[in-house]
Amino acid sequence: MSFQLTGDPEPMFTALGVSLTLGAVPSQTTTDALLTIMRDTFDSWNSPSYTVGPGHMLWGAAVGTIRFDGTITPAAGTLTGEPVPQNTAHLVKKITASGGRRGRGRMYVPTPTETNVAPNGVLLTAYVTARQAELVSMKAALAAHADVGDLALFHDSAPFTPTPITLLSLQSLVATQRRRLRR
Repeated sequence: MSFQLTGDPEPMFTALGVSLTLGAVPSQTTTDALLTIMRDTFDSWNSPSYTVGPGHMLWGAAVGTIRFDGTITPAAGTLTGEPVPQNTAHLVKKITASGGRRGRGRMYVPTPTETNVAPNGVLLTAYVTARQAELVSMKAALAAHADVGDLALFHDSAPFTPTPITLLSLQSLVATQRRRLRR
């Protein structure tokens, strides 16, 4: 999923793995359906200074990777208030039934507003509760799609078998993600 801050030429991205059901084939239709679910969740996490979507999907295949760019219409954020600095983000942990570092993942989702973050970087309790409920609904909606088997962590070392995500958990402390300058 992509996020674009007005005036910033470089988009921000967050990623979530999806395993297809047996026999499902990567398609533009599935790509757009899954990106729509994510967009419709994360637009309420951002101020109107941000547009959410469309993003893209990389589908693994035996002979390489297939990329579909989303064709959905981006949505303006709907959260009232001024956003915190753009390197500050929500931290969502990807929880699995597996232990250890290999069984954990995370994603950064731009960006809460000043009114929802205390001076010490802690998100307000009511805000966390509301966003967590949205994550649960998003996970359920993604998993309910006919082509989706599981939300999953993918691994770049053996064994390569995806690890199913059991919970997406919003952390109460904001996180920072450094941005590398490109030349």
